[in-house]
Amino acid sequence: MLGSGVACGVAALVFLATLQSTRAGLRASVGNPFPLTAASREAGQRLYTQRCTPCHGLTGRGNGSLAAGLRPPPADLVVHVPLHADRDLFQIIRDGIAGTAMAPFGGQMTEEEIWHTINYLKTLEQ
Repeated sequence: MLGSGVACGVAALVFLATLQSTRAGLRASVGNPFPLTAASREAGQRLYTQRCTPCHGLTGRGNGSLAAGLRPPPADLVVHVPLHADRDLFQIIRDGIAGTAMAPFGGQMTEEEIWHTINYLKTLEQ
């Protein structure tokens, strides 16, 4: 009896955590709602320059002015970005990455700004 009660409690917690995560990432799950236009790319470039270059550098190679002091070092975005779906990039920017210097920008950037930044990041490899 106790075992099934614990199992139900764990299942409920997993359900609630999944529901919360799903709500938080609903827009992220549908993909980037902004096509890669010149205007979106330019908006993303401005945001990238303001928020990302101190760690990732102007070219996204992880060689910004703060990079030398960061452990682990910032990701090389030219290599890293093509490995992830847009929704994953959205969540990384919004929520940050635990155990790294990649801070969450969800409180500093709107969803639209994050999507434009992703559009710009996708042009770094070109």
